[in-house]
Amino acid sequence: MNVEIIDFNRPDSNRKKLFISSIPASINQEDVSIQLHAIFDEYGLVYGVQVYPTKWTVNSATDNCEEIKSFYAFVTFYSWKSASKALSSVNGRIWLEDTECKVSFAKRKQDIDGKKQLHFTRCYDLVNYYLGFNCWSASIKTLFEDKNEVLDATSIVKYVCMVELNVKDLKTDGIGLWQESFVKSDPLKKIQSVCKCKKISHQRAIENAFAKLLLIVLDNGKVTVEVDTTIPEFHVDRIPQDQLIKASQSYNSLILMIYSFIIFLMRKWHTQLESLFFSLISHYNFYFH
Repeated sequence: MNVEIIDFNRPDSNRKKLFISSIPASINQEDVSIQLHAIFDEYGLVYGVQVYPTKWTVNSATDNCEEIKSFYAFVTFYSWKSASKALSSVNGRIWLEDTECKVSFAKRKQDIDGKKQLHFTRCYDLVNYYLGFNCWSASIKTLFEDKNEVLDATSIVKYVCMVELNVKDLKTDGIGLWQESFVKSDPLKKIQSVCKCKKISHQRAIENAFAKLLLIVLDNGKVTVEVDTTIPEFHVDRIPQDQLIKASQSYNSLILMIYSFIIFLMRKWHTQLESLFFSLISHYNFYFH
């Protein structure tokens, strides 16, 4: 049985990448990407299409200038099976505006920095494609905040978010950290920094939770999910209880902070700023409810 294992890291293997050459310059670069997506999307989930110009130098009496001779592109799939199926189906060539373009596996140098986690939106795309929208869920378990580090007139706010990811019958935790600096004399900047920290730490936690999972794709098309046991688990009981802040409590403290800031401005400038208060609440409500 030919089984494929797909992880939640950026696909960088040449087995998952197709190289397309001799793309005519009569098509603009954006349209090339759109047409390649239209051709290859039917063979599997495409991670991305990268299009590059091939330039040549034209000598003139006054100056040298570069003209685009043609384009070449890389089409990256999440699955090597999809890439192989696409290459076999097009028989090593495609046609763009009556021009034959050669298709082969890529031969790019591998990234020496190692695996890089997928962006959280790409994680959603991957799990939805293979398992469906109703087979998984994620929820915020806790938030804890590091004490602000004071550096002269600047402070640093740090937030850590932990999420629980449920995929079919499996559960896994993910933890994310983010920090921002702000000027102590600017109350609005502090509010923005706190909100940004909570937002991005939540996104990083989602990415780390998905990174612990593996999709097992069978020959018959069925897909199962397993936990990658090579990645160490992070348990809540390792965090001191006095550092744990429930997400709802953290959200309420943020609202109180915003309200206090609005009152401060109203007293100072005697202006009506309720609209600012409610717009800030609605903007950040998604992440903390």
